[in-house]
Amino acid sequence: MYVPPHQVSALMHLYCTALYCVHSLFYVPLHQVSALMPSIHVCTSLPLVTQAVHAHPDIRHGQTDAKNSVVPSSGPRFQREKVKSSVVPSTGPRFQRKNAKSSILPSSGPRFQREHWKVTPSEEVLLTKRITQVTRVVQLQTLVAESAPSFNDIHLTAVFSRLARFSRHSGDSLDSRDARILYIHLLPKLIALLRHYLDCDSLSPQSLATIINSLAAMEVQDAELVAELAHVAEPRLYEFTTQGQAMLVWGFAKLNHRPPSQWVSSFLNVLLARIGECQPQEVAVVLWSLAKLRYKLGGAKLAEILDHVQPRLAQYNAHSLSMIAYSLACFEHVAESAWLEAFVSELTGPKLTAFTNQGLTQTLWALGRMGYLADSPFCSTISATVHRQLQRYNTADLATVLQAFADLGITPPAELAEALQHATYRNMWSMSAYNVSAVSFSFAKMRAVPEQGWLRRMLSVVYSHLPTFKPKELVMTVGALARFNVRPPPEFMVAFRARLDVMAGELSPQEIAHVIWSLARFGYKPSRSLLAEFFMATNNRSLLAEFFMATNNRLYSFKPKELSHMIWALAGAGSLSLTPDPTWLEEFLDTSYNVMFEFSPSGLSNIVSALARLRVTPPPAWTSCYAAACRKLLEEGGLGVTQLGSIIEGLELWNVTLQTQQSEVMESGLGVMPWDHLEGLGLWEIYPSKHNRWE
Repeated sequence: MYVPPHQVSALMHLYCTALYCVHSLFYVPLHQVSALMPSIHVCTSLPLVTQAVHAHPDIRHGQTDAKNSVVPSSGPRFQREKVKSSVVPSTGPRFQRKNAKSSILPSSGPRFQREHWKVTPSEEVLLTKRITQVTRVVQLQTLVAESAPSFNDIHLTAVFSRLARFSRHSGDSLDSRDARILYIHLLPKLIALLRHYLDCDSLSPQSLATIINSLAAMEVQDAELVAELAHVAEPRLYEFTTQGQAMLVWGFAKLNHRPPSQWVSSFLNVLLARIGECQPQEVAVVLWSLAKLRYKLGGAKLAEILDHVQPRLAQYNAHSLSMIAYSLACFEHVAESAWLEAFVSELTGPKLTAFTNQGLTQTLWALGRMGYLADSPFCSTISATVHRQLQRYNTADLATVLQAFADLGITPPAELAEALQHATYRNMWSMSAYNVSAVSFSFAKMRAVPEQGWLRRMLSVVYSHLPTFKPKELVMTVGALARFNVRPPPEFMVAFRARLDVMAGELSPQEIAHVIWSLARFGYKPSRSLLAEFFMATNNRSLLAEFFMATNNRLYSFKPKELSHMIWALAGAGSLSLTPDPTWLEEFLDTSYNVMFEFSPSGLSNIVSALARLRVTPPPAWTSCYAAACRKLLEEGGLGVTQLGSIIEGLELWNVTLQTQQSEVMESGLGVMPWDHLEGLGLWEIYPSKHNRWE
C-alpha cells in the first residue's frame, strides 16, 4: 500500500498513541502490546480497543508475565496491588513501589528501574567542557594545539571567553609566563582562526558579541580585526539579542574603535525598535559606550531613550545611574527639570550608599554639567556623604568632586572644606597635571582661597609638571591664580609664560582671552606671539559665519563674560604696538551688540572702560543698545555705584552727543532716552548689512 510521505508522520503518531493507551490504561505489559496490534486499527475508538483487549486470548488482563518480559531485570520488580494511596500519579488503579530507589519513566503507569543509565555526551560537548575547565593559559595552549582542527564556532568562542576571564578576574590574573604565552603564541593563532571564520561568515551573533567583548577585556589592539568584526556584524544587527547589542558597543568603546556614523545610526534604529526588551543595565552600557566613543547623541533618538528610562529609574542600580549621568554630560545634553528631579530623587534615596567613590563623584560632575540647580537638602545630603567617604578618595575622585561642587554651586560646610583642602594638600604630589589644575580652578570657582602653605605646594607641583601641561591645564591654572589674587614668583612666571608661548597655537580664542585676562590681573602683558595667535584666530570671518554667526573658533562663539574679560585685558595691554585692528574691533562690537542684555553689571562696566581706553567710539546703534541694557539693570536694582561710576567715566571720553546722553542718564535714570524710534525694529533693521551698519 502506498502512503504519501507527508502522511507517514501522522500514522506513526497514531500508532504510538495506541501503544501508549493499551499499556497505560489496561496495564498490559509492553512485550504483549504487539500481540494486540493486529486486532486494533490505529483509528479505532476507545470502546473497541477495550473490547479487543478483553477478548484477546493471549492477554492476561492486569498481570505481568515475568517469564516472557523483555524489560531487563536490573532491580526488584513491581507488583500491582489495590492500595488507597500512592505517590505515583496514575489515570487508573495505583501501584505500590517496593524496594525501588529511582525511576526515570513518566509516572502514568508501572515504573521500570534502570540503574547506571545516562546519556553519553558528544565529543563536541566534551571539548567545550574541557575548554571551560582549564585554569592556566599553558593548559589552554596545549588544548588548542591538539584540538584546533576539530573546533567549531562554539569552541572558538569558549576559548576567547576563557582567556578574557583570565585577564578580567583578579583570581585568575596572568603571571609573566602566561602573559608571554598568550600574547606571543596563543593569541596570534586564535586570531588567524577567527579570520577564517569571518571569511566563511560562520559566526553566530552571540559568538560575535562574546568575541568582541573578550578582545576588549584582553585589550587587544588590532584595529583592522575590530573593523572587520564591526563590518560583519552590521547586516546582522537585528539578529543580536539586546544583551548582545550592549556587549558589542561596549567592546568597541573599550577598544576605542569608532564605527562609521551609518553603523551607529543602524545600531540605534535596531535598539529603539526593541527598547522595551532592554534591561536597565543594557541601556546604561549602550549610552556609556557611545559617550566614550565621543558620539554626540541627541535629538529624537536620545529623547526616546530618556522617555523609556525616566519611568523605570527605580529599576536602575547605582552603577547604571552613574553611567547614564556620565553619558548625558558627555552628550552635552541639557535635561528637562522633571527628568533631573526624578534622577536626583533616585540618587539621594536608599541607593546613595551603593555608589562607589568614582560612581558618585562622576554622577555629581555630570549633574553640574547638565545644569542642575542644587537645592539646600541636596547640598546637605551630598556634603555629608562626601565627608564620610573622603578618606577613601583617590586623586581623581578629589579633583572630580571639587569640580562637581563648583559647577553645582555647592558651598561645602567649614569642616568639609577644611577636610577637602587637607586631602588635596596631602595628595598633591601624586596628582596628574590635569588634576592639580582642576583642583586649583575648582577652589577658585567656589571662592575658597586655600592657605598659604597649600598655595606654595600648588606652585611647586605646577612648576615641576609644567613641561607636560596641555592648553586646558595652563588656562585653568592661570585662571585659578588670578582669582586667588596671587602674584606668582618671577621664576615661575618666566617658565609659565614660556610654556604658554609654546602652546599658543593650540589654544582656542576663548582660552587665549582667558589667559590674557588672567595675566592682566597679575600686571603682566601677554607676549606678542600669544596676541598674534589670538587676533589671527578671531578676526577671520568666513561667508558661513556671516550668515549663521556661529563658528567654534570665532568671536560669535564667545560667551558674554568671556567677551568682557577679553576686551578688558586687551585694553590693559594697550601699550603694546600690536593692538586690535579696525576689522577685529568691528566684529567685537557686532558680537557684543547681539548679546548686550546678557552681560552682567561688571561686564558692562568692563566693556565701556576698555573701549574708552582703546579710544574706540562705537556707532549710535551700539551705544543705544548699551544704554538700554544699563537702564534695565538700573530698574532692577542690579547696577551698583562703582559700576555706574565706571560707565560714566567711559562715556565721558566719547563725543559731545554721548556726553549729553550720559547727563540725561544721570538726571533721570535713563528714563528720557529717545527709544521710540527703536520700537518695532528688528535686529537687521538696526544692522542692515555688514557694509552700512555703522552709518
